[in-house]
Amino acid sequence: MARLGVGRIDVLKIDVEGAEAAVLQPLFAECPQTAWPRLILTEVGRECATLTDEPHGRLLERAGYRLRRRTRLNAICELPVAK
Repeated sequence: MARLGVGRIDVLKIDVEGAEAAVLQPLFAECPQTAWPRLILTEVGRECATLTDEPHGRLLERAGYRLRRRTRLNAICELPVAK
């Protein structure tokens, strides 16, 4: 991101067929929180009752994201803005 001059991602749509946690982990570990996306749209299984039923959902919640909206197959997670 720094090499490309990108300071922050507004929205990240991620669908990597079950590897979401493997993709998100380095983002949270290596990027400053000020660069994290405000919204992350991710696929969740139909059988998941809550976001934490998915490994990447637990990762998102630990990072401070909250479920904003859920569709049949997707979740929109939002990082609250610090005041």
